[in-house]
Amino acid sequence: MLREIPYRAGVIKDDTEYDSRGYAISSDKIRFVRGRPQAMGGWVTKLTGVQGYGRATHEWVSIEGSPFCAIGTHSKLYVRSGDRLVDITPERHAASLPSDPVDTTDGSADVVITDTAHEAIIGDTVYLRGLTAVGGIQIGGLSGTLPSSSFVSTINSRVVKVLHTAHGMADNDLAYYDSATTFANISDTELNRAAGHRVKVINEDSYQIEVEDYADSSSTGGGTPGYAYTKAYVIKDVPAGGNTIVVTADTVATSTATGGGADGQSSYDISIGNRSKRTTGGGYGSGKYGAGPYGRSGAGTVVTIPQTLRQWSMDHFGERLCAAIVNGPIYVWGGIQSRRAEVLANAPTRVLAIIVTPQRYLMACGCTDAAGDFNPMLVRHSDQELIDVWDPAVDNSAGDFLLSAGSTVVGALTRERGPIIWTDSAIYSVRSVALADQVYDRDLIGDGCGLIGINAAVVRDGIAYWITPTRQFYSYAGGKPQPLECPLQQWFSDRLNTIHEGKIFAFADPGFEAIQWHFTAGTAEENNEYLRVDLPEGRRDAQSGWSHGTWDRQVWAAGFAFPSNKPMAVDSAGVLYEHETGYAADGAPIARSISYGPIEAAPANGEAGSHRAHMSRVVVDIDCAEPFTLTVTAREYPRGPQRTKSVVVVPTDEKCDVRISGRQMGVAIAPSTTTKWRLGVVRGDVSDSSLR
Repeated sequence: MLREIPYRAGVIKDDTEYDSRGYAISSDKIRFVRGRPQAMGGWVTKLTGVQGYGRATHEWVSIEGSPFCAIGTHSKLYVRSGDRLVDITPERHAASLPSDPVDTTDGSADVVITDTAHEAIIGDTVYLRGLTAVGGIQIGGLSGTLPSSSFVSTINSRVVKVLHTAHGMADNDLAYYDSATTFANISDTELNRAAGHRVKVINEDSYQIEVEDYADSSSTGGGTPGYAYTKAYVIKDVPAGGNTIVVTADTVATSTATGGGADGQSSYDISIGNRSKRTTGGGYGSGKYGAGPYGRSGAGTVVTIPQTLRQWSMDHFGERLCAAIVNGPIYVWGGIQSRRAEVLANAPTRVLAIIVTPQRYLMACGCTDAAGDFNPMLVRHSDQELIDVWDPAVDNSAGDFLLSAGSTVVGALTRERGPIIWTDSAIYSVRSVALADQVYDRDLIGDGCGLIGINAAVVRDGIAYWITPTRQFYSYAGGKPQPLECPLQQWFSDRLNTIHEGKIFAFADPGFEAIQWHFTAGTAEENNEYLRVDLPEGRRDAQSGWSHGTWDRQVWAAGFAFPSNKPMAVDSAGVLYEHETGYAADGAPIARSISYGPIEAAPANGEAGSHRAHMSRVVVDIDCAEPFTLTVTAREYPRGPQRTKSVVVVPTDEKCDVRISGRQMGVAIAPSTTTKWRLGVVRGDVSDSSLR
């Protein structure tokens, strides 16, 4: 007898497989739409070379309509601009090198650079320039004088093309000029910036920079300036004493030598942060604030104290990006692609989270006070429209307030109805009061429902969704926060690697009404699994809508700012993907699957568990253009041995023979395809069977 096998739209992991009958028991890269499972979209590579492990993203559009997406990693700060990855990592330290600071060893590519009191750590990025060749190796970029009128402007543009045959630079290297002259309304001061210019390479004989001034004509000029180009190196070693660094050259030295000349210069990015939470090693907070680099004590010694992983908190103020290192300062970037982000003047020097309010205030949540003392429950905001004015005065509206429930701010998000701030145990709503001496007040809207990590919360359609430190799922749409019933909650809690719980990243799927949480499971070091809830299904049935799977994705962005309007994500290898593009992975098949719990195999009028049945064939109603694997499982008892029968189903098949017997049977499909599939009704030809 051909029977429909009734399945519901959801995965259950917290009950036994038998008790989950009617629901799925496992899945991977599927979503539930209108009660049925279907394949999630595919992806294509957009950019490579993201250095470090992704920790945060933020999208916005400039006043001119240029789309941007900031990506913060444990070692860098980037902006995606079109199909270019722009390195805007702030500068920590710059210095003139002593005479002849380079030491080479014959046959080795390792080079020792003397740079007194650099305070760098292994893994930091250093830019070197102005050095002469030593031991057959050129360390740093070239230097010299450009030919006359090598700068090319375009009317009403801030982009300047630089003509230089065989310049030898790569994207995001730095170019420095001296004695350049004003032309086409582009000032000599701007061209000769002491901080230099990030470059975008056009070809081997030209590159471009972006300046603050708009050109008033299309012309050439700039005189005959001197130039010095940098080359970036990741520091391989920091020998004892702290006055030298070791970098790796492109080629091995042909002799043991000392040299480099007297004009060498160095520039260092902010020091890299911890990839993960740890309990030993030099660390932030183990010395006087600001006395040493981030990640090391002021004395440069190793100290046994808990260390947090490097995280970022981001928002935009107009077209300016505000990006704060969690437990560090706030940086600001104004959209000029040749410039690095810089420390925001007068702002709190240590913050836990930042947001921009609907009333156009920059708010620091958990921060230092006006005297420089850190209070993890203090919230301060700038003057309206002036993000560099923070000290309250009669002629501004800067202010502050304290939170009381909890011990530290964990995160904050902005909704149209106002900001919400989480501590480790509570959630607050922030409202505008517009009093003479007070701009904002806070309401404690929930206790015992704090936030597990800064990126574990997301807002969709005005509703906040998050995970608490006790691994509970919550939502807040107004009134009081509500627990979000999750039939995988215990499974998630058991799977979560608690050392890396701060890496949980929540993402609101823009094309479907769904929330995904990406997390680190098992012994992995980075996010490798996800949990998803398709909200419309959950509204119909509290047990429905949930699914899970494996995915190497660290951070996501909705993609609304870009013309394609497609989500994007970064993996642990530093690749940025554009998602929901076809159904393949860069052209390759994607393995997706759903496995349903066992159901009673007896005829419909049989008593549950009392009959043994034989399934001879399965008829699968599926919209799938490629062959896929169908697996039928059978057991005599819920915890007894399981038998399986797998067959490859061709979409044109009317049926597939399975020939398997048991008291309970389950069905799983696992299409590995490059095209979309959607599962409809599954029917089985079931008849009575007896034990032999």
